[in-house]
Amino acid sequence: MTKKIFPPVLLLLAVVSAQAQQANPCAGAGYVVAFFNGVNTTFSAAVSEDIVPLKTIYGNQFNNEPVSYFTFYNPTDGLLKDLAEAFAQKQQESPEIANRWELFWDLIDGTTDILTLVLVENPALADLINSLKNAVLNEAQVQAETLISQANFQPIVNQFASTMTTFLTEQKKIMAVAHSQGNFFLNSVYDIVHPTLATESLEVVQVATPTTTVRSVGGIYTTSSTDLVIRAISFVLGSTEPPNISGPIAPSEDTLGHSFARVYMNPTYNMLAQIKTDMDAAMLALQPPNSQGSAGLFTVTLTWSGTGDEDLHVIEPNGTHVFYASKQGFTGFLDVDNVVSFGPEHYFASCDPTLIQDGLYQIGINDFNGADGETATVQLVTAQRVFQAVQLSTGPTRGPAGNTSPTPVFNVQVTKNADGTFSVSKQ
Repeated sequence: MTKKIFPPVLLLLAVVSAQAQQANPCAGAGYVVAFFNGVNTTFSAAVSEDIVPLKTIYGNQFNNEPVSYFTFYNPTDGLLKDLAEAFAQKQQESPEIANRWELFWDLIDGTTDILTLVLVENPALADLINSLKNAVLNEAQVQAETLISQANFQPIVNQFASTMTTFLTEQKKIMAVAHSQGNFFLNSVYDIVHPTLATESLEVVQVATPTTTVRSVGGIYTTSSTDLVIRAISFVLGSTEPPNISGPIAPSEDTLGHSFARVYMNPTYNMLAQIKTDMDAAMLALQPPNSQGSAGLFTVTLTWSGTGDEDLHVIEPNGTHVFYASKQGFTGFLDVDNVVSFGPEHYFASCDPTLIQDGLYQIGINDFNGADGETATVQLVTAQRVFQAVQLSTGPTRGPAGNTSPTPVFNVQVTKNADGTFSVSKQ
């Protein structure tokens, strides 16, 4: 839907024909296998160890379409703070434990029930409790109430939702796999993204889940009966999905029986077959998104937090101004223009080396109509990297008057390398 009011002179700013859009050689769909990690996971473990079993299963193609892999990494801030964050997420999901922060300490130091029901059965849980006690000693001045109240996971959820929206806008089908605390993040992201989809282009597989409910079709998940981490959470906090498969007792790879790569995805144990069956069913059930976005040398995606019409603006290095009234640039194209609510709006820069301009691309936004006071999220993605999204206020409605001076968000620097390739960075 094209806006009816805009300065006619702005129509003259596009200097090339629509052939640039058609010449984009990196436009394409395919699959994204996404992984959501659990607590106390380093970045290197999440993007290497945990993602490897997924790559081993599907490789680079599925159903004759390309498969790419992406880790929705939840950064660790130390075991104690990670658990406080997970408790806050559990509290959001299960209001009955709200303000019951003493349960957090019960989980850390072990209650009589836990010692009776778990430690006697398998002393391996003592290692977890001891490590948590050590973490408590290191944070002796910090109270659980403060940690939990300060836990702010919503920015991470918003970043993940923005990234997932970008993939879907670019016609990619997503199969998301979550482990442990990653299930909280996946559920939150799913609840934001899935209602906006016209097709079933997002399917989820949930493993070792501490959540009360799951989002996978049919409520399918995999939690081992010998996963002592999930058992401890269940004993103390309750309201978790019950174990549904037998697992190894105190496996040498991880005596707590909780690790994603070393236990759940280990071909030695029977959980892998069930998880793979769930993943295959999810991949086969995926449908192409009802979207028109293209991949590119880089893409910029705009979403916002409510109704109204927020506009994405890109000024290319040669001065070409790409926006709703002049969608075709010299290098790129505004291939998605949302005028109703939430977005997305989407710009891609062509991968055709004859069209790529090196230099500075200026990214901005304008509240055209009725989106004032909301939060805009602007996401930059390349084939090699998903950059941290930028969030800012949409500001007051400015209408067409704002077209000539959009609010700056960030700049994209494209540099031509000596070998003829191009590098992309954010400034």
